[in-house]
Amino acid sequence: MKALVVSVVFALTSVVNAVSGNNLEGFAYNTEEQENGVETPMVYKVKKGKYLERHLQYNYTYDKKGCVSAKEILKWNQNNSRFEKQYCLNFSYTDNEVNVEYVAWNSTLLANK
Repeated sequence: MKALVVSVVFALTSVVNAVSGNNLEGFAYNTEEQENGVETPMVYKVKKGKYLERHLQYNYTYDKKGCVSAKEILKWNQNNSRFEKQYCLNFSYTDNEVNVEYVAWNSTLLANK
């Protein structure tokens, strides 16, 4: 079941990246482990073949069974030098189904809070 869930998460991420225009060439990846053992993947753009520029950060939330319950994607904002929420995939599980909810944040509303 875990292999299927991980496959579904990667497949959905690929579809969302393709739809949003994210080209995967020219990127470098790094994973940071948090205190609770959860890994936070970071995506960097490779500039001039040797410089890294922050691009995306993925945050995962897990349920009590250890399955991914949410995957949050944040994009680096050069203007304010911080990651900002872009979208989230929420997962819910039944005996034979995985339901996925796509949530996109309105950056204008977030900026006014």
